[in-house]
Amino acid sequence: MTQYYVVYDSTGAVVTRYDGDINANLIANPPAGLSLLEVSTQAEMLQTCSGGWTVVGGVLTPPSAPTSAQLANQAAQAQVATLQSAYQSAISAPVTFKNSSGVTSTYAFGNTLTPGGSNAQALLVQILAAGSAAWTAGVWFDTNGDAQTMTFADLQGLSAAIEAMETPDDQHLMAKIASAQAIRDLPSRGASTTYAAGQQIVDSNGNVWTATAGTTGATCTFPASPAAGATKTDGTVTWAFAGSQVALVEGVSW
Repeated sequence: MTQYYVVYDSTGAVVTRYDGDINANLIANPPAGLSLLEVSTQAEMLQTCSGGWTVVGGVLTPPSAPTSAQLANQAAQAQVATLQSAYQSAISAPVTFKNSSGVTSTYAFGNTLTPGGSNAQALLVQILAAGSAAWTAGVWFDTNGDAQTMTFADLQGLSAAIEAMETPDDQHLMAKIASAQAIRDLPSRGASTTYAAGQQIVDSNGNVWTATAGTTGATCTFPASPAAGATKTDGTVTWAFAGSQVALVEGVSW
């Protein structure tokens, strides 16, 4: 019968796993500083692959549930990545243009590379600056890599179409990221603290509350699972439930 082991270090952290059919030598002679705990099944051993498992007093112990602050931080990191991806898509989206031959196609612009490997926007600016006499190629590659007939006037039209596109700048991206991070970094409630209308706090359950103007009392216990529209009186402040911190972070959309 196969034996299964989790391997843990001096702090009790599970660092790897040994299968008796594969790691017999390591089981007989474990590396220095590591200890073995035999578990009943392969499934029990493999569950530790998710990370965070420890051995405490000879007992395999699952990782602690993440705190609300950790969940908010994870959500913010994921949302920042989503916003950055959306920004890249927005600035690299192709422009649609119909040339004088009546062919409609899409063309790269901005920092997008042409099929030939050149920066599309820089190349177009360079050609237009050189003037019509220097335009001898007569074709421009679309996003499918097909050579489309282009007069110099067509190139000017393509440039105008690009200028007409509303593309976000990096300040828009930075503002979105700052919004997500501001929700992540909301403070906890303060006792006997004066708040202005609209200030927000996050409670120990990871819920966000918005204040009316006033001063809080000595203590305030927020409900663990408030309903939409819930309020809470706290001294002369009335807190209005704004939503879970994670949901508000995830709600910062492009």
